[in-house]
Amino acid sequence: MPKAAEANEVARSLNTLASLIRTKLQEAEQAAEAATRPYWEEIGKLLLEAKEQFNTRADFEEWTKRQFSFGARQAQIYIQLVGAETIGGRRPIAKGNTLSDALRSVGKSPRGHHGLDAREWIKPIDDIADRARREAERIREAELTRQQERDAERQLALRLIDIGYKVLAKELHPDAGGSKDAMARLHVVRDRLRAHA
Repeated sequence: MPKAAEANEVARSLNTLASLIRTKLQEAEQAAEAATRPYWEEIGKLLLEAKEQFNTRADFEEWTKRQFSFGARQAQIYIQLVGAETIGGRRPIAKGNTLSDALRSVGKSPRGHHGLDAREWIKPIDDIADRARREAERIREAELTRQQERDAERQLALRLIDIGYKVLAKELHPDAGGSKDAMARLHVVRDRLRAHA
C-alpha cells in the first residue's frame, strides 16, 4: 500500500512515475551502450521516488513486476546506479562505468526491460548482420563485374561503329564517287548508333 504523502510535499502519482519510467526504458533501449547510463540513472531516480510511496518492499516489488516486466533485483540495480542503496553489502556503482559494467559489478548480465539476456540475442543478430554484409558485398562485386562487362561491350561497339563508318565513308564520300546525301545519311546513322551503344 502507498504511504501517505508528506503534508508539505506533493508526490507524483504512481501512474505518472510508471509512464515516465516506461519512456526512459524505451529511450535507453534506443541509445548506444555508452550513452545508456544516464537513462538508467534517471530510471533509478524515478523508481526510488515510487518506492518511497509504498509501505512495504513487497508492494513495491509487485508494482515493478506488474508495470515493467522486471523483478525486484533489476529495480534495485537501477536504484543502486543512482547511489541511493547498496545491494548485498556492495558499494553504489561507480559513475564512470557503462551499464554493462555496472550490471556485471553486481553479478548480473545486461538485460533489457523485457528480461532478455544480452548473450541470448546479440550473437544471433551479429550472425544475421554478418551474413547480410557478406551478401551485400557479393552483390556489389557481381554488379561491378556486370558493369565492367557492359563497359567493355560498349567500347567494342563504339570501335565497330568507327571502323564501319571509315570503311563506308571511303565509298560514299563525294570525292570517291559518292554523294553529299549519302554522306549526310552515314553521319546520321553513325550518330544514332553511337547514342545507343
